Amino acid sequence: MSFKIACLTHEKATCFQVFGGIANHLDSIALYVMAKAAGKPGVVLDIRAVTTRPGADKVFIHILKYHTVCLRKIALVDVKENRRYWLLYERLVRTRGYQVRFFGDIEMASEWLSGDDAALNASRSLFSFASQVLTVLRQILNSTHPLHATSTSR
Repeated sequence: MSFKIACLTHEKATCFQVFGGIANHLDSIALYVMAKAAGKPGVVLDIRAVTTRPGADKVFIHILKYHTVCLRKIALVDVKENRRYWLLYERLVRTRGYQVRFFGDIEMASEWLSGDDAALNASRSLFSFASQVLTVLRQILNSTHPLHATSTSR
């Protein structure tokens, strides 16, 4: 099944509406969006009219192909029934440094795109700190240092 993309501007954000089956077309969609949204701080990707979706394994492999840090925000708009799918997608791409959020309507997505990044940066620094603390704790708990020293006889 084929897909179609319409590019339009909704208030301040560039919006891409995707129609049809996208299961085997993730690269084509990503390349098109990247080309059309070059230089934009964020995009809205409206996928409410998508009929077939890729599995989590295809999404994960697709994400590994692209840069590990994306400076632009990506707002995904989809029907609420697909929320669990997109929460998984959000988690996967956030581990690669992307700023992605799921929304049920375009207005909320556009508002998030035009919003202040102070809260986002604060949550990132808190996450970074928590991650560092967990790494240190893991190293302490996994250390193989002996609790006592024994002398060896010669």
